[in-house]
Amino acid sequence: MKEQYIDVLTDANCPYETKTIKVKVGKREKILCHEPYVLEDLDKYNKYLYATNYNESLPEQNIKGRIVSINVNNGVKVSALIDLNGKYSSECNLLKEPDYIVDQLEVGMEVDVKARTVNHNLILSIGEAVNDAVRNDIFNNIGKKNSAYKGKVLSRLNGGYWVSINGVTCFMPGSLVALNKINDFDKFIGKEMEFMPVSYSKEKQTIVVSHREYLHTLIPSAIKDLHKNIKNQITGFVTGTTKFGVFCEFNECLTGLIAKDDLDEETLEKFNRNEINPDDTISFWVKEIVSDKKILLSQKGPIKDEWEEAVEEFKEKDGGVGTITKITDFGITVELKKGVYGFINKYRVKDKNLKKGDNVFYRITNINMKDKKISLDLIF
Repeated sequence: MKEQYIDVLTDANCPYETKTIKVKVGKREKILCHEPYVLEDLDKYNKYLYATNYNESLPEQNIKGRIVSINVNNGVKVSALIDLNGKYSSECNLLKEPDYIVDQLEVGMEVDVKARTVNHNLILSIGEAVNDAVRNDIFNNIGKKNSAYKGKVLSRLNGGYWVSINGVTCFMPGSLVALNKINDFDKFIGKEMEFMPVSYSKEKQTIVVSHREYLHTLIPSAIKDLHKNIKNQITGFVTGTTKFGVFCEFNECLTGLIAKDDLDEETLEKFNRNEINPDDTISFWVKEIVSDKKILLSQKGPIKDEWEEAVEEFKEKDGGVGTITKITDFGITVELKKGVYGFINKYRVKDKNLKKGDNVFYRITNINMKDKKISLDLIF
């Protein structure tokens, strides 16, 4: 098919009253017509193909369509004729569409397209409609803590990065790319990572996203996993140093401090010579988890597990003397030895005048290996 412009008479009594319209004809065909009676039919045909012969152009919009046919040339899908609700129809240039979309297209398939008129031609794009849907989804999830999107850092600009999320370009400020200070901003270019939408920039006319916000959501589960694998050696990287020790980032979202006294000999020598640099790889063990934001590390071996030793030392029905460390509405906590505690239910201490720091006689009633809990009974 090819496009042809033809002149059609609008008034049979006046040969100068004509209208130029555009039609599609076969490659070897040509339409010659000057009769006014064909104007109406050609006008309807032209509307169906282009939506151009009326004073109002089709407003830019996303609309449902159905693929009528697909033009294939040498095995490549070149274009698709798409019918828009039986009202309009036009071809979509598949050479300008993303490959992952073109590969899925079949005759009869319903698709969302963005339609607009350019120079009286109806232009359709499937990819732009997909991008609009993704952009709207991201925009509607701004500020929601459970919405993250996988994307790719495209390039740097003053103050941050351009990020692509399923074809939608977003802006990420440099302060929102990581949890700690960044020493090499270029290392993130081309990197795939997860992003959370946090706001909309009117200045840049784009959605603002954050990788840092996503990392914050990982911390609770990372801490829980750290407790389960407390004896495993960890490899991380240096984020900075102070006179007190070395700060390290590890397990993607956690940060801890190796105090100067907990550095091994080799690392301590480098520390004293100021030879430890940001992004250096470093290995260590967890010494103590004070809170999500305060984790103490050590290079001098794994933390000593008092519970494992207690399993060998304490048996059910054994008795002894312990110190009350905590009193609640549910009962009292008794320290059996350093780092090992047992619990006495409130019903066992009813009407007993006890206070924190008192020494009490106890008997072990149960040792829960899985939950690392020891149940006690009070003896007087």
